[in-house]
Amino acid sequence: MVELLVLTAADGPYLPYALPYATSVLHHNDDCKVEIFVPDRDHFCQAHGRAIAKLAEFVGPRLVVSEAEFDTHASIVRFIKQPATTAAYVYIGDIDVLVLEPIAPQHIEIMRKNKLRYSNEVKANKDGPTMTGLHFSEYDFYYPVEIPDDIDLGSLDWDADGSLLYRMVSAKAKPRTGKIGRPLHGFHMSQYGWPLNQWGVRDRSRRDKYEALRGTPLWREMRALFDPRYLVYLDILEAAIKGCDYFTDQDIKDSSILSGRGAQTHLR
Repeated sequence: MVELLVLTAADGPYLPYALPYATSVLHHNDDCKVEIFVPDRDHFCQAHGRAIAKLAEFVGPRLVVSEAEFDTHASIVRFIKQPATTAAYVYIGDIDVLVLEPIAPQHIEIMRKNKLRYSNEVKANKDGPTMTGLHFSEYDFYYPVEIPDDIDLGSLDWDADGSLLYRMVSAKAKPRTGKIGRPLHGFHMSQYGWPLNQWGVRDRSRRDKYEALRGTPLWREMRALFDPRYLVYLDILEAAIKGCDYFTDQDIKDSSILSGRGAQTHLR
């Protein structure tokens, strides 16, 4: 059994993120497997067969692609479906994060300090408490999942994952409120975020870690096989990294172009 299972789900416009996500996770996490839920496993593996094979050459057969019924949004599917892989811990993450460091050590320390069987933070919300979408837990504490009887999964909005997660965790233990730490582990390359102020490129340590990843044979060879749509996001990321030191925080705050003000409402 591996120490860590990193689990996520992807469909539609987020499928191009799947192989880069797995590559970045497995490069930085040795005793780990990645499992990704997709709507059509055969189609995904056929479309990305060369990339999957190349990744296995570097890290071994540590990527598991599983087919799941997407009877709700992918953001929720990742929290409610039973993975094929077992592990000591599970980390359910966002597929649009480019991971740049080991995942388990920080969360295990948070759990130890707070005497918890999971690592996540509770947030206040107008509709009630919610949790973040990055959830680390003892595997046997999280599974099997317990979905509240009054939840209609098909009626949930895509961003209801945190409130559902809060209720699922609450069924097993009282969630801890307050700040306990919520590591992101890399660049959050969200389609709803703006690179200079929301992807995390102003964090120099992350930029340095990305430069180290870029220079590895694994990343260079995998990059040539990534979905062309994802390469556009990488070009945007690298342009933001190159240009971010030219702008102060106030410059970004004052600029509609740099901050993305107004665009997010339109995109959503």
